[in-house]
Amino acid sequence: MAKCYAATVQFGLAKIAFEYHKKKPDVARTLAERITQSTAGLRAEIEDVHGRLGQLDESIRARFRPASKNVSLPSSAADTVITATASATAKALAGSS
Repeated sequence: MAKCYAATVQFGLAKIAFEYHKKKPDVARTLAERITQSTAGLRAEIEDVHGRLGQLDESIRARFRPASKNVSLPSSAADTVITATASATAKALAGSS
């Protein structure tokens, strides 16, 4: 779509230059206004599609994210797990030396 947008703008500018060269500044001004409106519409459409693609991308990434990343423990539960693991490791190391 971006290439289409760029080509539309280039073509419009060429038409404006052609009309201006033919000594028709009013026609060139009218074309410039129409092209400006048209390109604004195309830009809005491109931005809309870009936003929807971003949402789709995030949705797909969330769907295929490993299950461990989708599960979130409350912070107190995580602290308890970390403390218990550290304590068990310390006891094991103390007992082996």
